[in-house]
Amino acid sequence: MLPVRPLASASAPILRPLLGQQIRGKKKLTKALTIPVVLLQDVPYLGRKGSVVAVPRGRMRNVLYPQKAADYYTSRAPPPLVPIDPTFVVTHSTKRGSAGADSTAAPARAEAPAKTFSTPPSVIHDILNAKLPGVLEFDRRLMVEGEPEIFGSVSEKDVVDKIREYLQDEEQAKLVGSVKEEWVKMDKMKMVGVQDIVVQVKGALDGEGVKRTVRVVGHMG
Repeated sequence: MLPVRPLASASAPILRPLLGQQIRGKKKLTKALTIPVVLLQDVPYLGRKGSVVAVPRGRMRNVLYPQKAADYYTSRAPPPLVPIDPTFVVTHSTKRGSAGADSTAAPARAEAPAKTFSTPPSVIHDILNAKLPGVLEFDRRLMVEGEPEIFGSVSEKDVVDKIREYLQDEEQAKLVGSVKEEWVKMDKMKMVGVQDIVVQVKGALDGEGVKRTVRVVGHMG
């Protein structure tokens, strides 16, 4: 009977050169640091809605995509990348922790409240008192000849528009946008006649306001 030789001794010489053999041609794969994304909204310091920009993978995965501020660019066409605009800011206020805001950035300063008047109320009162005639006249079409009812009406808005007609010169042009409907104290007029009104400029020291008369005249046709 022939003796059986162990396999280990036969295979060992074969494995040794394989273990020490160098494998050539295998390259190490590396992921790109940034990826193209499509902005779904205006993102501060990044770009406007609809822009395709390159952002870090982590920012897209952890911030932009969860907040629905951007979506992955999936088209096979080359991405039409636009440069990131670090100076772009969204005009409306953004909440803390928004897609484009850095949590370490200093909070934005609160804007000062807008001024109610571009000119002091007392000055507006004096100008209205000097510029407006004693009677503000409105011409309306009569519904029926000989009857006082008119088509439409004369309201606070009509009085404000009439006041602005008297403030069209260059000196008082800046006051045109300051006159408010709530300043006019009157009842809406739906027929010919006269009514005493008061234009009370908010904030003016004169509590009586600017007193004038509204006259509605009618015509046929």
